[in-house]
Amino acid sequence: MSKNKTTKILILVTILASFVTSISLFLNYFNEINNLKAVYKIEKQDQVNEAKRNIEMRFNYFYQALRTISFIPNVKNLMEGNVQKLSADTLSVMREIYNNAYYNVQMS
Repeated sequence: MSKNKTTKILILVTILASFVTSISLFLNYFNEINNLKAVYKIEKQDQVNEAKRNIEMRFNYFYQALRTISFIPNVKNLMEGNVQKLSADTLSVMREIYNNAYYNVQMS
């Protein structure tokens, strides 16, 4: 075999090896990017679910506080039109329930 043919074959083998290596690196990069995207989506979904549970809990707490206020006898009577003025005790209880709800439901 001539020296010229051997050199050409070595150059072709080197080019082919470089091409295969480049394709391999690209596929590895592509797979890594897809894996990172999947992990990111899972992490974000977990954060969204946690925020959703937190908001639901706060709204539920506030709902329960307002519901509790509506069960106070004088408040029930007021809603039915039977009482014209709430007593100081009733207002105090309502204020405490509301303050507790406000404190526990504050959103940042």
